[in-house]
Amino acid sequence: MKKLLLLSFFSMFISYAYADCNLKMDFNKSDHAKYEKYHGGPNEHLFTGERYDWLCEKFKQAHAEIRIVAQSTVMQNKSIGWAALSVKDIDTGIATTEYGYRVTNIDSYASQDRADQLMVGAILQGLQEWDTVDVALQSLENERKRTRAFLVKQK
Repeated sequence: MKKLLLLSFFSMFISYAYADCNLKMDFNKSDHAKYEKYHGGPNEHLFTGERYDWLCEKFKQAHAEIRIVAQSTVMQNKSIGWAALSVKDIDTGIATTEYGYRVTNIDSYASQDRADQLMVGAILQGLQEWDTVDVALQSLENERKRTRAFLVKQK
């Protein structure tokens, strides 16, 4: 199974390095523990190869990081794991969910461990399939401009 990355509102910052690039992402402490359980800890890379390099370069140029909000649960005798990917400015925390990517996975086998695995799978699926990354990063740049214009007006 591929490696994982989780990001959420209550974050602990971790940077993953591969080749000459760092893909920056946040981890919710609880999700970080799930990551270590299923993937061997923060030194394990989420994934490697062309997709990693492509995402890494895009986010490096945009001075942004991937924001992932994810959840797992058991409900109505089903395991459910979902993830929502979006973009966030590294320095200011300005974020946008426009043109993000969302994935939900459901399994009829009801267990929290299975739900956690489905959540990890949703994150990985999202990272591989997110086809509006360029538009999402442009949306972030637009938010940065609006915020700067607002702050100038406040002075």
